[in-house]
Amino acid sequence: MSTEEELLKVQKQLQSVKAEYEEYTYAVSHDLVASLRQIEGFSKLVHARHADQFDEKTKRHFDLIVSGAIKGREILEALLSYSRLSTAIKPSTEFACTQLIEETVTQLSSLIDKTDANVSYGDMPNIVGDFTQLQQLFYILIHNALHYRTPECSPIVLIDVQEDERQWQFNISDNGMGMSDHLIGKAFTILGRGVSDKEYTGVGMGLAIAKSIVSLHGGKIWVTSEKNKGSSFYFTLAKDIQR
Repeated sequence: MSTEEELLKVQKQLQSVKAEYEEYTYAVSHDLVASLRQIEGFSKLVHARHADQFDEKTKRHFDLIVSGAIKGREILEALLSYSRLSTAIKPSTEFACTQLIEETVTQLSSLIDKTDANVSYGDMPNIVGDFTQLQQLFYILIHNALHYRTPECSPIVLIDVQEDERQWQFNISDNGMGMSDHLIGKAFTILGRGVSDKEYTGVGMGLAIAKSIVSLHGGKIWVTSEKNKGSSFYFTLAKDIQR
């Protein structure tokens, strides 16, 4: 067997192992989500029917059970979404990035109105990729810019793009709460968070999913940030995706 044939054999074995791992992760996460939904649902039912018989300590215990089940379910649902990214990707198509951003802003219109935010962008190019996944990418980054805001300021979100021969480089910047230097390194890791749990709720999966989507589209993602002054998220997308 030639070296090239051996390499192809190893690659096929690795792909098989990867596929088995992804299916295993999906199955386990799916079953655990169902179990946590049962805990959450029946705990709420017991609380609704018998709360008048509970003392304050028991009520707090039930609140902890429900909140713990909800948090666990949210984490597992995010892990489930993350685990399916590479298998759910569709054939690449060319589309107007302006359309993608407009639809994303429409989805976020309630939060934009609530926070009196301003989301602005200039001329956007046609890009190539999976429309659904790239919309999820923009949704995550724009939503974060709106969610992690400073109480005294209305959010300002600016979307910009630059071009070279091989890729587009996008920048989504905001005037929000920013991140401390020691938290920036955790921002793109699974279940890692760039903010304190005490300040803002979340499960720490959004940016990990964003990183995976960018990687699947031949790019990289990074952030510059300053505490209480805002963040700028940069990511690149290849013009010609090789999968």
